[in-house]
Amino acid sequence: MADHTPKPGVNISLEIILSANRCSWVPTPESARKNGKAVGGATVTGEAMLSMALHLRDEGLSLREIAFRLVITQGAKSGRHPSPATVMRMLRDVPAPACI
Repeated sequence: MADHTPKPGVNISLEIILSANRCSWVPTPESARKNGKAVGGATVTGEAMLSMALHLRDEGLSLREIAFRLVITQGAKSGRHPSPATVMRMLRDVPAPACI
């Protein structure tokens, strides 16, 4: 019959490994910027895309329709469409025109 009692050294080693994982340092955006590192993905929007998105919003199109009509013109995602979430973030900072 096998002895299933834990060995003293095994429990301590496992506890050390688990505690080391909990205490590992995780970089924050502030510390990354301080060290000159980029945070987030590359910017795919520009002034031309924003003005086109504003024009399409004035026509009453939904975020999905606006995203489908816009095309990324630079970078690794060139030729693809921005996501509706990206369009929403672009338009979020620009106030909507007042309805009369």
